[in-house]
Amino acid sequence: MAKYKVRVGSKEFNVEVKEKGEGTYVVNVEGKVVEVKVASTEELGVTEVKEVKPEVKPKVVSVEGKVVTAPTPGKVIELKVKPGDTVRENDVVAVLESMKMSIEIYAGYSGKVKEVLVKPGDFVDLGQPMIVIE
Repeated sequence: MAKYKVRVGSKEFNVEVKEKGEGTYVVNVEGKVVEVKVASTEELGVTEVKEVKPEVKPKVVSVEGKVVTAPTPGKVIELKVKPGDTVRENDVVAVLESMKMSIEIYAGYSGKVKEVLVKPGDFVDLGQPMIVIE
């Protein structure tokens, strides 16, 4: 049985897949179990298979102040600051998980935390604003 974590939008699902045979699989998504029959390309009359990558549209966020951005795509594991906290340039303000590694995010600026734009469990993209410092 193979186990996966599948992200759809901002929601993450635990998925287990077990091959039953003859192109049939038992798929368990968060306790909901379904049997799936995958047709072969010959059965469908397909002569060519291409990988299609979804178009990724950047999120547009407008903020004022000094912005701490995500250095890599990942999941926010911990926030170490809240609005009103005073931070220095080398303070750790958040922790991301990316590729099974924990990455400490530094303020990069000294000042007062004006706004926290993410919460633990959120997935962030490269360069996405996370914290605003004034």
